[in-house]
Amino acid sequence: MKKILIAFGAGIVAALIVVLLLFSSPLAKFIYSENAVSSTEAVLKAFEKQGKLQVIKMYLEQVHKEEIVRDLFGVGFLAPNSRTLVAFTSVATACIDLTKVTEEDILYEGEVLMISLPEPELCDDPYIIPESFHVYDQNLAAMILDPQQEITAQQKAIGLATEKALNNDILKLARDQGESVMEKFLSAITNVPVSVSYR
Repeated sequence: MKKILIAFGAGIVAALIVVLLLFSSPLAKFIYSENAVSSTEAVLKAFEKQGKLQVIKMYLEQVHKEEIVRDLFGVGFLAPNSRTLVAFTSVATACIDLTKVTEEDILYEGEVLMISLPEPELCDDPYIIPESFHVYDQNLAAMILDPQQEITAQQKAIGLATEKALNNDILKLARDQGESVMEKFLSAITNVPVSVSYR
């Protein structure tokens, strides 16, 4: 009985070896084939109509310091401060919403086409380029006592990105660029002088 089991086991091993050799040999394509079949389904969840003209995209390199100052029994040096210094690039885009332009905003006086545009606005909330986010200085206290400080610094930096973009006159730049683009575009298709203003 034992000899039969050994022979049976040896036969299975030999059969597996033969199968593996066949599949790995040039003859495999004649005895075996496979085709990958995959499918993907997309279901429309929602859509949003857009009519905003992007006129300015601003890239801002920023450095943000997040620090927690501690003291023990009123003595500062007895408790370590947590410090995190991060650098990143934020992106803000300004647009002119052309869907807000009405018939009353377009006038033709003499030989001049006059159009009044809505004030530029930020298209969306500014965002941080992920690969640009780096932690340059994080002391041991920050990593041990406040391991979430890096995340906190990033969240605060994102919150300040809008303020920084506005402080760097992104909307003023958008006004100038929007006026230039619209005047050239409308002049090209109407062949008349164009005057662009804002409400």
